[in-house]
Order: sequence, then structure tokens, then C-alpha cells
Amino acid sequence: NKVTVYSYFNDGTPVKKGKVEVYDHTGKLILTGKTNSEGEFVFTVPRPDDYKVVVNAELGHRAVAELKKEDLSGEVCDKCGKEMV
Repeated sequence: NKVTVYSYFNDGTPVKKGKVEVYDHTGKLILTGKTNSEGEFVFTVPRPDDYKVVVNAELGHRAVAELKKEDLSGEVCDKCGKEMV
């Protein structure tokens, strides 16, 4: 299963090359990466679990999202129209 993270500033500008960190339910860092030029980062879920995704952007901007394993269901994202896995 894949998860796509969308990261934008308040004015709608995508976060380019933002540092992404993904943690499992124990707080263990399981992977890192960077957003692309459109503010997107895609990763494969290694196993059903709860995850925390942290995006660090320029000038100290930071966003945190909690993903619950029951929410990783294959539904369609309301905002973007893409399938959420």
C-alpha cells in the first residue's frame, strides 16, 4: 500500500524539497525523504500500523499528520480526488 503526502504553505505554494520523516507507532523513525517540486512525497506502508508523518520546510515551517491503520483503506481523497491506500 502506498501513501501520498501533499504539503503546501498557507498561500498554496507547494513545499519543494521539504524533509519528510515517517515514524511508526513506537516513535521509531522508519524512513525519510524529500517532497518533489509539487509538494508530494509517496511512500510504501511496510505493514499495517499507525504512523506519524512530519514535514519540515524552509524557515522553520513544520507539519505533522497522524495516520491510523484503520484509515489506510483505499478511499478517495476528498481534496485531491486521488485514491488513498
